[in-house]
Amino acid sequence: MVGTSSSRRLWSYSLICAWCLCSLCENSLQDDSGDSVNVQWTSKLPAGAFEDVVGPPSAQTSGSNSTNGSTTTSKDCGSWEPKIDKCSFWMEGVLISITGSFGLVGNLISMVILSKPNMYNSFNQLLITLSAMDSIFIILAIVDYSFVRAFKWSFKAFVYLFPYVIYPLNNISFCASIFTTVAMAYERYIAVCRPLHYRDITTRYSVQRRTLSYILPVILVSVILNVPKFLETRYYWRPSMSNPNETELAFGVSDLRGDPNYIRFYINWTRLITTGLVPMVALIFFNWNIFRGIQMTHERTRKKNKQKASEMNLAAILLCIVFLFFICHFPRILLNVHEFFMLADMIQCEQAFVPPAWFLCTTSFNHWLLIVNASINFLIYCSVGNKFKEIIMGFCTRSCPCGSYIARFASRGAEGSPNSSSRGPMAPTVMTTITHASNETQNSMDDRIEDQLDEPNETLTLNKVGEAHELAHEEVHTLEVEQSSPDGEDRA
Repeated sequence: MVGTSSSRRLWSYSLICAWCLCSLCENSLQDDSGDSVNVQWTSKLPAGAFEDVVGPPSAQTSGSNSTNGSTTTSKDCGSWEPKIDKCSFWMEGVLISITGSFGLVGNLISMVILSKPNMYNSFNQLLITLSAMDSIFIILAIVDYSFVRAFKWSFKAFVYLFPYVIYPLNNISFCASIFTTVAMAYERYIAVCRPLHYRDITTRYSVQRRTLSYILPVILVSVILNVPKFLETRYYWRPSMSNPNETELAFGVSDLRGDPNYIRFYINWTRLITTGLVPMVALIFFNWNIFRGIQMTHERTRKKNKQKASEMNLAAILLCIVFLFFICHFPRILLNVHEFFMLADMIQCEQAFVPPAWFLCTTSFNHWLLIVNASINFLIYCSVGNKFKEIIMGFCTRSCPCGSYIARFASRGAEGSPNSSSRGPMAPTVMTTITHASNETQNSMDDRIEDQLDEPNETLTLNKVGEAHELAHEEVHTLEVEQSSPDGEDRA
């Protein structure tokens, strides 16, 4: 895996910083009067782009807004309905927890398998990055959507970490997952549609450098795009609802989050364009050209060697990922577009605005779809990826006690019946086997030469090519001698 030691150190430093932050907040956030502090979570984020964490508004009534002492007009701003809590419980609580748990296991297995030496290429390294970003998004979504919002579990660490860690990192990982998918499509587009340029890149630069050239811009753009997310929330103290002598720490929205221009231009337009329209158009363009490029290549060459089969397999994996990406993200685009029609009411009602029940239920369903999109890649690799499937089958064969017997039975079934060992009926089979073996040996040598040509840091001279062809002919000649000898017939 690219930068495995660096990634482990980064995770260790992050966990240490989070622990220090929790300890610092727990020790320093005390009331001046010396009263105990009751920390509770209150969600007062208004409805905006539904990547945001939107919870049931507390103490909000139609036509009024008590946050920060401000009031709104008497306009009907909506009301919270009980069925919204049911949708949130089942969609964001039960389904997200179950789906996300399976997704985390699948992503972990995928990263382990894709990091093996025989799977080392730039596309698989991007798949590892995609699995990592999806895993971060799943963990934060389970903690936020399921535990806190749907199941109503409250704990101090969440209140301390939500405004400046969980909430921004949730949006950063979400954007990084989208942009990584686009980077994978671009990488396959260069490999299929511009093979000479791709050959020059693979020869000049290592796999690690090529992978970082995709990952670093993705992370940089994701962080820059979500810098305002660090400024949307704030801490504040308020009297405890249970004990007037105590105060409790809560977080709410900042003045920036309630600014009409910020909602209109950043929450709606910027997020819609950067995380919706541009990625969709780019994926359509890249994948259409990939499909056409593979089709034209096969029509021109009529040769299905190992290299072309590998390109087709990687393209098939990408097409499946993009297809599910469209299915799971398309409702998000529609809901974001519908927010433009509610924009005037959102600005006028401010934090007292409550979207319609169908909108919030559909938003909960879309949150589950996003978790499905982040969790299903493992099934795609098992269904479409040939090498991935072989490694999984090999692992299952070694782990399962009866796996070796199943493999042995399958190999015996492929050899044929015992009655086929007589000399007469076996003669055509031996000749067919020799011819087939000769073709397979020659094709394997050709594929081996092409694979060596594709390696970025190796050069193959004409002498090596000649030696490889001579070795292929020697292997074929040896096989023919063994098959034509009496002992060879008996063995056949």
